[in-house]
Amino acid sequence: LAAETGKTQVQIALNWCTAKESVIAITKSNSDKRMSEACRASGWRLSPRQLRLLDEGITYEQRGPLEIVLRRTARRLLDRIQG
Repeated sequence: LAAETGKTQVQIALNWCTAKESVIAITKSNSDKRMSEACRASGWRLSPRQLRLLDEGITYEQRGPLEIVLRRTARRLLDRIQG
């Protein structure tokens, strides 16, 4: 896909992530070059075929309802402790 789109693997991965509903990609780097690369992951979209290829080729686990509740509860407790 990198050759097909003229984008880097990082840009493709970030673009794929942001194409997902309710997903926010948060990048971190100490390098200006890498941050610039990450910024160029926006302003364009992978085609439906390309998204399908990535969806079929990349496996990930979605959080279950119990884990979501536990994480929210833990976040609220930490906010109270810190706040």
